[in-house]
Amino acid sequence: MRVFTSPQAEAEWLAKQLRIAHVQHGVGWNQMAVVGRSRQILEALERLLGAESVPARIMGAQTALRDEFASRALLDLAQLVTGGFILDAAAAEHLIRSPFCGLDSVELRRFRRQLRQEEAAAGGNSNSDDLLVQLFQNPNSLETISGREGKTVRRFLKALAAAKEVANNPQATIEDLLWSLWKPSGLAARWSENSRGIGEVAVQANRNLDAIVALFGAAQRYVERNPGAPMQHFIAAQLDQTVAEDSLTYNSQGGRAVSLLTPSGLVGRRFHTVAIPQLIEGIWPNLKPRTSLLGATALSAQIQGLADQSSAPASGEMADELRMFYKALGSANQQILVTSYANEEEQASQFHQLVADTMPEPEDYVDASYTLRGLTGNLRRKLTTAYRDGKPDSVKAQLASQLQRLAEAGVPGAHPDDWYGIAPISTEAPLFVFTDSEVVLPEGQVDEEYAVGGDNGSRIPIYPSQLENFLKCPLHWFLESHGAKDKEYEAHVGTLIHEAMERASETTEDSLWQYVDSRWHTIRHESAWLEEKERRRAKKLVRNLAQYLAEFESSGGKLLGNEIKFEFNSGRAVVQGRIDRVEQLADNRIVIADLKTGKTKPAAKEMPEHAQLGMYQLALKNPQLLAELGLESDFESGGAKLIFIVDDKPKHPVQAPLTDESEAYFQEILDKAVEGMALSNSTTFIARVSSHCEKDNEFGTCKMHLVKAVSHNG
Repeated sequence: MRVFTSPQAEAEWLAKQLRIAHVQHGVGWNQMAVVGRSRQILEALERLLGAESVPARIMGAQTALRDEFASRALLDLAQLVTGGFILDAAAAEHLIRSPFCGLDSVELRRFRRQLRQEEAAAGGNSNSDDLLVQLFQNPNSLETISGREGKTVRRFLKALAAAKEVANNPQATIEDLLWSLWKPSGLAARWSENSRGIGEVAVQANRNLDAIVALFGAAQRYVERNPGAPMQHFIAAQLDQTVAEDSLTYNSQGGRAVSLLTPSGLVGRRFHTVAIPQLIEGIWPNLKPRTSLLGATALSAQIQGLADQSSAPASGEMADELRMFYKALGSANQQILVTSYANEEEQASQFHQLVADTMPEPEDYVDASYTLRGLTGNLRRKLTTAYRDGKPDSVKAQLASQLQRLAEAGVPGAHPDDWYGIAPISTEAPLFVFTDSEVVLPEGQVDEEYAVGGDNGSRIPIYPSQLENFLKCPLHWFLESHGAKDKEYEAHVGTLIHEAMERASETTEDSLWQYVDSRWHTIRHESAWLEEKERRRAKKLVRNLAQYLAEFESSGGKLLGNEIKFEFNSGRAVVQGRIDRVEQLADNRIVIADLKTGKTKPAAKEMPEHAQLGMYQLALKNPQLLAELGLESDFESGGAKLIFIVDDKPKHPVQAPLTDESEAYFQEILDKAVEGMALSNSTTFIARVSSHCEKDNEFGTCKMHLVKAVSHNG
């Protein structure tokens, strides 16, 4: 009997005892049982034991088919093709992420981006939510989408179209419809393969297959009992049913798994080993008074003269709880394992004192799991420690030879090729090859030995905003520039504000908000409350923007241009971008303004070195841009400023006009960034953990792996 400090520790200890009994003592899985007071406890134990490679299955009645993952997904598809499914953006996303289509979160995000790109190229302005819904109305619209995601969704939509034909066939039954959806999915082979294991994946795969078989069984009984009945009636009945159908047989997989049972499931059964985990006060015993619809318990107490004794109900419940506990203990032939856990929220059951004289003290449990995976991890840890502590070569050789045996047997993680920190760098080629350097490539030819992405030329393109990111954290810049960036919800709102400043007919608050409101539907709203929150924030941004513009106009300022494209060469860089606003003040000074809708603001001492504004000021020295703005080369500069509109009132910190010294500074950091972005003189990007990656206000996609390595590269 043991009491642990957490349910995870309890499950790990119990799983190890069951595996020892099976592996060392030859006790069959079907000769063991785990008894829980309720089904909810059994469902949690099924997952916990499955994670520790113990095949465990819940015996007896299962949950309703609508509550099982696999059968509910199939019922949803059947409801869709029969016309009873309300299809909105959330439902469309749910169907595409279901196992019958199979896109995961990352693939769905990539697929949404492809849909928006196609829509924008065609001149439309529908958001990705609307486009997902339209897919189910017009499956042929995906013909122009390439890539694995597009192919997967096309196959899924074609299967739905074929199923709709079955649904419209008056001779077809609900069995035919379910089969037309199930067969083309390929899940039968995939889940069957996964079910052969004994981990978490195998537990869920077995449960999925059981649910699908049960659904087909229910469909067969429906057809036999109701010949010619509509398919919709069966689907509606299953979606309304909250309890499982009666079954007089135990799960067919029970012979190969540990039985998970409630006390009532032990009737007429005995096992070699019985485990009684999660013996928690208030759960077992559960002394909450129970009654019946007709008050049979109260009537019995009245007849026995116990109606006025408040302790009688509790005493009656205690008798029932004790009877079930003794039944569980008496079902074991050889071994009984009684465990629990105790923490700030839970207390170990008083029943522990019926097994032992004293209540055990809660203990931690930290030990390698009794599995090949646990053995591999333990040996790797010992080998790493042996190198770190300078153990004799004989000790290290013994540990290495044991890992070699596991690797030869194909155990995952045993071979050094699978270890973190051991694999060599995949390539040391630069990201960009300068064709005017020592290596010159023929025109149109890309040498994979040199250019990772096939990028080469006399100059590398640099954008001012990316330069700011690169100076802050090179790894952050690299990840965002190569596909790891996903625009946040707030970023889409900021884009609308920028568009309103550029395209609104007037600069009044009403005119600006009218533009934002007309385009609000193009933003994907994750939830109603978040949409309302961001709508309030957008109104605040518009109000502050209108205030800034009004103050600028009243001061006698003049707008020379907005959203101005520029491009200029500087050394090995070609700097490209857009300037939000070029303003002429009342005293004729020219100021560059960049609108910011985010919350992060640079400190005042950082403004002189703000790289993005520095690049904008360098761009304004370009004669072509000056001609476009109608300026002479000897114009008087007022510097550059950031317009922050996120606070209660607009703020606009200023960067002073360029001097010879500051211009040389920005030219220097630009030249260094060119070499760094191209990886010309290095093979790695360094994550600036202490100054960037772990800061809450600077958190970015660079936070990939900030834990200590568990393997040793000797």
